[in-house]
Amino acid sequence: QGVSSAASDVYKRQTIRDRYGKTKIAIFEINAILEDLRMQVIGGIIGCIDIWELAIIPMLLNNSETWVDMAQENINELEELQNLFFRTILQVPISTPKPAICWDTATLKMKHRIWGRKLNLCKYLQQMSDDSLAKMVFTEQQKIQFPGLIQECKIIAKELNITKELEDENISCKEFKMIVKKEIKRYNEKVLRFELK
Repeated sequence: QGVSSAASDVYKRQTIRDRYGKTKIAIFEINAILEDLRMQVIGGIIGCIDIWELAIIPMLLNNSETWVDMAQENINELEELQNLFFRTILQVPISTPKPAICWDTATLKMKHRIWGRKLNLCKYLQQMSDDSLAKMVFTEQQKIQFPGLIQECKIIAKELNITKELEDENISCKEFKMIVKKEIKRYNEKVLRFELK
């Protein structure tokens, strides 16, 4: 299991590094778009944030719901990319407090974005038919309390105070997604308030 965990860490680190360079290039391309006078007509910064949220974030966090036991170093790399994006388009110095950037732009921290993805995947697996392989693995993992996505989601759900909603099989994926979105936003604001203090 130690070898498997080490291999998984290397894979996550490599995946993030591969996407890191592509994302950095994209950030400077978005900034070039912002500086185009035609972009100012529709509100440059809002347009750039839309590009970030609708194109760059899905590419950067693709499959991140399966990144179990992420190292803090990997989370820091992702946070730094997001901070670089906002510092670039807002044209603020590197000394600008990171929590202030997230607060002023009403942006989720990368860690919380990944939390939401993991919780939604866990609920999706729970709602699958009993004869599917994924549901069988999910049930077995739950029964044995094997380390992995389910155990991690239980910890996240406890932190967000939505353990009951995660375990309730009568709540649909769509309803759960709305609950997760609301609670992650609330928790994100709470963390940012603490960091700003």
